[in-house]
Amino acid sequence: MSALGFLPIPLVSALLLLGFAVSMMFAFNVLGERDSGKT
Repeated sequence: MSALGFLPIPLVSALLLLGFAVSMMFAFNVLGERDSGKT
């Protein structure tokens, strides 16, 4: 936990944004495959 204190704020925000973008892309990919699988 204490290791997080050594990380700069911009790096933390960048990692959060990157993780959010990846999760959104993964969610849209799953939804797209599910929709294409229905038809």
